[in-house]
Amino acid sequence: MKKDPASSQTSVKRTLGQVTCPGQVTCLPAVKKMGRTEWAMWANEHALLSGVVLTLGGVVGTAAQFPNWQFAAASLGAGLLVMLIEYPRGKKMNGGFHPRRGQGCPQACTVILGPITRNYICRSLLLALLSAPGYLTLATILGSISLAISVLFYLLAAIRGESWQPGHTGDSKHEKISQDTEPKIPPPRTPEELRQGSLLQRLQLGRVSKLIASSGSRRPGKRQVPLTETSPLVES
Repeated sequence: MKKDPASSQTSVKRTLGQVTCPGQVTCLPAVKKMGRTEWAMWANEHALLSGVVLTLGGVVGTAAQFPNWQFAAASLGAGLLVMLIEYPRGKKMNGGFHPRRGQGCPQACTVILGPITRNYICRSLLLALLSAPGYLTLATILGSISLAISVLFYLLAAIRGESWQPGHTGDSKHEKISQDTEPKIPPPRTPEELRQGSLLQRLQLGRVSKLIASSGSRRPGKRQVPLTETSPLVES
């Protein structure tokens, strides 16, 4: 008896919490959640790198005495402030939190500023104001243009209803990956407790492993020799 494909699709969608009628096209909640892009995360990474570029440009413009080097010095201070604000990461909209190393103190400073940094519209206006002096000198114009792109990202995040939420640095979801040693025995391998026996036991286990590997490649019509019949393997 053949199954109706429409009924199978309806049963699958019923298990996911949504049932559709024939002729209707809907999106599952999981698909909607997967397709959502958090622009604030992109803006944070881009703004942090822009602050580094702006700071380096301010150092070069001030040290080399570029024309209007006073604006380069102002851009140096603006770049440091941008890095202080953008270094701490916020929580994701799904509750995930992946902090940067040592972001506790910068996060406290960001929390003190209140809605200026929590609201992405206010943050984008602040970044646009900090990037203004960099347009007046050649050494810092690249950092200012890059910071302006971050402003556009933050405005897009604000339109989509995102906001910065502080996270607890002790509740990181980073998994500590253990660095396992490279295996020295080729497969098929035996359990670890059997591998630590005497030399004779290792030789016997090696012969057993070869016998198992060879028995798997035999034809099903032939009789398989059990391991208990191989007397040389059980001798101590």
